[in-house]
Amino acid sequence: MLETPCDVVSRRRFATVIAVALLSATRLAAADPVRKIYRVGFLTYGGPDLSTLVEAFKRQMRELGYVEGQNFALHSLRPPTSDGLPGAADDLVRRNLHVIVAVGSHAAAATRRATLSIPIVMLASADPIAGGVAETLAQPGGNVTGLTLAMRDVAAKRIQLVKEAVPGLRRVAAVYHAPLTPSGAEWLRENEKASKALALDLQAVDITQNPSQWDTHLASLVSAEVGAATFFESSIFSSYRQRLTALALKHRLPTVFPFRMQVEAGGLMSYGADTTYMIHRTAVYVDKIRNGAKPFDLPIEQPTKFELVINLKTARALGLTIPPSLLLRADSAIE
Repeated sequence: MLETPCDVVSRRRFATVIAVALLSATRLAAADPVRKIYRVGFLTYGGPDLSTLVEAFKRQMRELGYVEGQNFALHSLRPPTSDGLPGAADDLVRRNLHVIVAVGSHAAAATRRATLSIPIVMLASADPIAGGVAETLAQPGGNVTGLTLAMRDVAAKRIQLVKEAVPGLRRVAAVYHAPLTPSGAEWLRENEKASKALALDLQAVDITQNPSQWDTHLASLVSAEVGAATFFESSIFSSYRQRLTALALKHRLPTVFPFRMQVEAGGLMSYGADTTYMIHRTAVYVDKIRNGAKPFDLPIEQPTKFELVINLKTARALGLTIPPSLLLRADSAIE
């Protein structure tokens, strides 16, 4: 049977449609991230309570379309102290990952020493420039970008807030643990300046990373007539926050922390960056790198959202009445 001109045109159109559809499908398959597992490392140190941080990061990745086991795999390592970070960083590098999230200054430094090629996204690094992992915030250079906590006036603000909360406060402790990073030294200097301006005696206290010895350390602070304590941004203090805040309450020691999670665990108050927002932005950076962005083209972000959180239950247990003027400024009051 002979084809009519209409049959020929229809057949050609059909062939063209099929060819276009196949080409489009090929392009989509090449561009579709679901068809390739995106391997992400997550490095921090401290106790098991930091698992909540990992889960929060996974939630943010899910909101961006990453499903663990389908198009996304997370390799999380958490040595108990900062001494284990170099070995853990080397382990992650050997896993041939696409990107590594490093939580805190110690983890960022250890990961940068382990690799100059795998992109690194910092979560809450205290000061990447002083720590030697970035050249500037606007132009990090190399393979490191992410978020920093570097804000000079935050430490001073915490001293001011705890002075308002504790009547008659005369001596305050600035608590950290060795090894002290360059950003840690800057944090101490800021606390010293703020204490002097407020006529407070500051006692710098280096406590061990071993939580089993914290009871003795906090008891010695009370014996030295320390009336309140401010704590450095540390994964150890965050991951063992339940034990730390319980011991502070046992010794009736008012505390001010960097993060909300530490107040939810029983600390008196916190002032610092909104951690939920920072985790969200970290996931956004990881996604940008997945889609072709280079770390040296992504400026390091400083916090733009801060929150003051007060635990009123802890205040009552300490016999403190939070001034109304301070309560009015709080973003959240935990009952």
